[in-house]
Amino acid sequence: GILPGLMSSDGDVLALLHSIPNNFPMIGSEACAFNGVFDGCGHTIEGARIKVDAVGVGIFGCVLNAKISNLNVVDINSEAYFNAGGFVGSAKNTSFENCHVSKFAAISNARGSECYTGGFIADSQGCSFVDCTAIGGSVKGARDVGGFAGNFAGKSTAHRCCAEVDDFEVDTNSSAGFLGNIRAKCKVTSCYATASAKGRQKIGGFVGHSNGYCVVENCFAIGVPASVNDGLIGGFAATKLGTVNNCFYNEAAAAGSGEGTPVSLEKLNSAEFLAAFCDDFVPGDTHPVFKK
Repeated sequence: GILPGLMSSDGDVLALLHSIPNNFPMIGSEACAFNGVFDGCGHTIEGARIKVDAVGVGIFGCVLNAKISNLNVVDINSEAYFNAGGFVGSAKNTSFENCHVSKFAAISNARGSECYTGGFIADSQGCSFVDCTAIGGSVKGARDVGGFAGNFAGKSTAHRCCAEVDDFEVDTNSSAGFLGNIRAKCKVTSCYATASAKGRQKIGGFVGHSNGYCVVENCFAIGVPASVNDGLIGGFAATKLGTVNNCFYNEAAAAGSGEGTPVSLEKLNSAEFLAAFCDDFVPGDTHPVFKK
């Protein structure tokens, strides 16, 4: 279903949506965070255009102590000064389940030291994500840019989540296909990333930068990260993650932190390999996908 009043299949209406800089009343802001329960019941928000010179921009701008589930976001342009995300800008102590964003553009314009950008969320503090995806979009920021999350902190967790980002534009450092920057005591399981991130320093296939005290298990990255100035890069992570179990990266990429195991994409996507790797994945057209 489609949320009433937000989208129509009529081509003229869609053209109008694309032409309007701001056409969606963002849910929650830095001044008044959303802190309720939101069940999208499988509905879709399509064609949102949000451009605000603020902190925390997405369908949900800023969220605190909330529960958000069962919502699809398609074709969104999200642009902020700090913390732009395709689905949510900034969230703290919030759970997300079965939430998806596709055909997105997330852009943060600031050049400060804590400017986060993510395909799904820009800044996660103590949040949990289960069965959430960011597929088919672009992210642009100065640093701490991730296909799924720019900053992942405060004991945040992710399970069965993925990021398939088409275009990365990063000015400096700490960026990667899944998480730009992951902090202490976070845990990520059965997740994957496909983007080939490009930047200056600490650019990874799965994680860009870490303080070395997190847990990552049963994950893979197929992108080939690159540095424009011979900075730190890594097929799975550019810097040490901490505890890394049963994780793999594209053998065409540099080893980086040394965590994870290089593998050919052909082998990674084989039924035989996946049967031994993780029960959450099955072969897809070009890479493993989640078992339904």
